[in-house]
Amino acid sequence: MSDRRNAIRLHQDSKGGVLDRIIAPVRRRIRRLRTWFKNWYWRYRIPALLWRATCGRWLFAKVALSRDEADIEISAMRFVRARTKVPVPYVWGCIRLPWAEDDECYIIMNRVAGVDLDSIWERLDNSAQDRVVDQLAPFLEEMRRLSSPYGSNICAVNGKAVVDHRLPYRYRGPYSDEQAFNHILRYFEPLSLLPPDIVAVHAISHAIVLTHGDIMPRNIMVDPATLNVTALVDWGCAGWFPTWWEYRKAQWTAHSELEEESWIPRLSRFMPTFPVEKETDDYLIRRFPP
Repeated sequence: MSDRRNAIRLHQDSKGGVLDRIIAPVRRRIRRLRTWFKNWYWRYRIPALLWRATCGRWLFAKVALSRDEADIEISAMRFVRARTKVPVPYVWGCIRLPWAEDDECYIIMNRVAGVDLDSIWERLDNSAQDRVVDQLAPFLEEMRRLSSPYGSNICAVNGKAVVDHRLPYRYRGPYSDEQAFNHILRYFEPLSLLPPDIVAVHAISHAIVLTHGDIMPRNIMVDPATLNVTALVDWGCAGWFPTWWEYRKAQWTAHSELEEESWIPRLSRFMPTFPVEKETDDYLIRRFPP
């Protein structure tokens, strides 16, 4: 009886081995085909060209690394568009391509008229640069007057974890209050081990306000002829944050010498400044690099 069972088992094993030998090459071919298609897709960008020649004339597709990140940005844009006069593109929704990796998807929104401010900023004289940034002041004032439906929580506009590269990926909230937020900014370091001036700043309770989180020339669309602001874009880092966070992030995301010289000095023209909080965060970044 045992011999018969062993014979059956050997037959099944040999049958499985034959199937594996047939299926394994097919799987390898599928993987190679998928890799080839992906490389071809990005190398020649045929879909992008087709998009721009058709729907892309009216719509813009922005890549989001996950559906959660897409939902955070979409909720922020819709929230601001519905409750303020801040110019924000109309969002249609989110789609995922069949060959996309992981949870990557595209946010589909109306294409905004104009060009990004970053592309013309260097050519503008001082008065023209001032004219552009002065238009931003009423936008931020209106945003900061909105009340958070989540009380003292620091979170995305939809109440979920925030998306912000200044913060550790594993600890992006939501945070119960500013003290919990500060605890993450100093990487759980006890206040007793920090300088007194840092302790004093982290003891302050700031108002929680709606924050864009990345107000830079690259995210401001303008009419190149009139210099009127046509839209604020890239709301992926938006959320409910302490009132000093907008000022801090506008400096932390400056990447060029030009932005350091001509953009940062103009921040005070359209948002409240928090130099002490900014210096405190600079110290924490040096001590605990994100």
